[in-house]
Amino acid sequence: MGIVPYFDKYTGQYPVSYTDIHYDVPETTFELSGTVARSVEARIVYPTEDAYAEHTSQWLPEPARKYTAGLAGLLGNGILSHLLASRVSPLNIVGRLVKMPMGADCPLRRHDKPWPVVVFSHGLCGNKSSYSYYTCSIASHGYIVIVPEHKDGSAPISREVVGEDLWVPFRSVREVDDDTRRFRVGQLEHRIFEISQLVSYLKHGNVPSITKSTADLGHIAYAGHSFGAATVMAMRKGIGNLIAIENRLRNNWDKRRSSASLGHRREIVSPLEPNSPEINATDLSPRLSYNEMPPLTPLVQPSLESVNDDSDSSLDDELESLPGPAMAPQVKTGRVVSWRDPVNMSAIIALDPWMFPVSEALTVEMDVSVLCIISEQFEVWETNFTDVKECMAANSNDTFLYKYVQSAHHSQSDFGVLFPNIMRAMYKTGNKRPEEQKILEANILSSAEFLDSYVQGIPPAKDGFLMASREPHWIQIYRH
Repeated sequence: MGIVPYFDKYTGQYPVSYTDIHYDVPETTFELSGTVARSVEARIVYPTEDAYAEHTSQWLPEPARKYTAGLAGLLGNGILSHLLASRVSPLNIVGRLVKMPMGADCPLRRHDKPWPVVVFSHGLCGNKSSYSYYTCSIASHGYIVIVPEHKDGSAPISREVVGEDLWVPFRSVREVDDDTRRFRVGQLEHRIFEISQLVSYLKHGNVPSITKSTADLGHIAYAGHSFGAATVMAMRKGIGNLIAIENRLRNNWDKRRSSASLGHRREIVSPLEPNSPEINATDLSPRLSYNEMPPLTPLVQPSLESVNDDSDSSLDDELESLPGPAMAPQVKTGRVVSWRDPVNMSAIIALDPWMFPVSEALTVEMDVSVLCIISEQFEVWETNFTDVKECMAANSNDTFLYKYVQSAHHSQSDFGVLFPNIMRAMYKTGNKRPEEQKILEANILSSAEFLDSYVQGIPPAKDGFLMASREPHWIQIYRH
């Protein structure tokens, strides 16, 4: 790789283009801990005609400096963060020079039937361009991919209102307590409302090239990474299953808050966020280590060791994994949104799902086919992986759980293929040198095969990733 990182050719047969949409929602207000977001934004990636195959586009969205400043801000408020956020920083310069092999606003490719549709939800510290290679490759296999940029405080930075210099910053939450749980469920509600608004927006023909004759909006697959995977699973499980218990437990909240044994604990931070200064390697449980390749971020599990023996253990167990009352964004739509109604979900792809936000609904039936791809570093996060397996086992439809050996949490995003050395340094992968391009392509090809089979009805190949892969590092953990 040269001085300027680059993307390889996408894995599918079609050239790709994108268009960005961003529209205000004047009747809707999201209230999120003092932050108000009043718009919905997404990148739509789609197959285009062969004449546009040589077009390229800038990886970072505009204004690029705002986005580089947002990314730099994830490192904290130190000197390095300020240097990287400057106009002449390497991050700002290189970020502008990285090109994606796709056009901008090119015509949708002509097709004899409507293109199938995938919605992709980004994780913490991600945005609409952080998973460009994955989403563009899926589009190159013959899909229209909709990538919301969530304005719930999970993106490094996101524009609040169309045409105004107002921005939603990243919300860093490093505690695990009742407020944190309500905050995360609030973010889930925010994200799901955004997605349902986008689907409705497209169904009403607001994007000229995306119509009933060109896009199959009646059968949509939903995919996501980390918090994004939790988002799409929560959509199918029903957000009500995450918050229905609130009223029953509301009167017990004071008891929980006054319990010195539980107190404030550090949050299980998403590994896309760099190492927190409050969390260091000495906090790691031995079971989380993996030779020279520990989890990307030290993942600290809540401990109940000091709970009083005479405490109500059953109640504490319930409270441990449940959201609290009323910190969700208040969606002022005049009605209670039924999340299953507008989204037309036909399948789910969950990349490294972060189970903390949906831990109360692990055994709730999703009732669609699911492909879950876990990184090896998330596999050794024992508590999260146990929840993943329980969630997959509860699904009665066809369910696949795979991992790629030596893969990392960032291996499913652009950061691994663009900045492999930086990611290894930031997340302490030691002497292990994951083959980032190969890992990401395995994720993509298995996802495309799954979508072909469960969205379009095309049987998987006998030597494909879902049946009998010839790739020795691709390992089936669970299937039914």
